Amino acid sequence: MPHRALMTDLSIEGSSGARPSRSPLVERAQRHIWNNLDQPLRWREAAAAVGCNSPRALNHIFVRETGETIKEHVVRVRMLVAMGDIRAGIKIGAVALSVGYRSRSNFIATFRAAYGGNPRTFAPPSRTLPVGEDLETQCAREQPEGQPTCTSQ
Repeated sequence: MPHRALMTDLSIEGSSGARPSRSPLVERAQRHIWNNLDQPLRWREAAAAVGCNSPRALNHIFVRETGETIKEHVVRVRMLVAMGDIRAGIKIGAVALSVGYRSRSNFIATFRAAYGGNPRTFAPPSRTLPVGEDLETQCAREQPEGQPTCTSQ
């Protein structure tokens, strides 16, 4: 399962700092969310997958135990996973797809609402080469004088 350590941290408390979940139903719902993070959330399917006949009842229990709705939880988890992936250097379009967004613009809007900035501002700086320069030329240019070049190391 991807991001297992993060999943453990997030299943313990909701965004409001609510108490740990004690309901097996809520724990199954959180596991279902994590296992299907890249898929659109369908309420009826999610409720059925965790053994609950009513999506509304599941959401009510979820709110009571975690302090957030299932939808809020899904968005929060997706944005936390997205932030980690973006900081790891994964391309924004790939991150959007991996956390269930089919539209890059919807992903960016949700990310901005969560973090107050464009995902690109959280990505590591890219090392782009000047036009017409290859990696060997750039490496040689950046080496201190008298040091071996990248190709001779």
